[in-house]
Amino acid sequence: MGPVSLWAATHLMLHIPNAMIQEVVRGYVDGWYNDVLTDPLTIREGALELNGRPGLGTALRPDVIGRPGAHVDMTTEDQVRSR
Repeated sequence: MGPVSLWAATHLMLHIPNAMIQEVVRGYVDGWYNDVLTDPLTIREGALELNGRPGLGTALRPDVIGRPGAHVDMTTEDQVRSR
């Protein structure tokens, strides 16, 4: 799971009454995940904290998307509607 999908899964879990555990590799959160996001993930007392910003609350940094060799898959709303 990448950093953006981790944010999405965490948002989803906030609305599932019996969701208790979101597995994550702490080394990724302390390392490259926060290096590529506009807003870092925060873990406090073992729980992921969301920042209250609209949408997912973060995005990939623009300079990361443009790096040579970067592979980024994005799905637009129009693509979803056309399926």
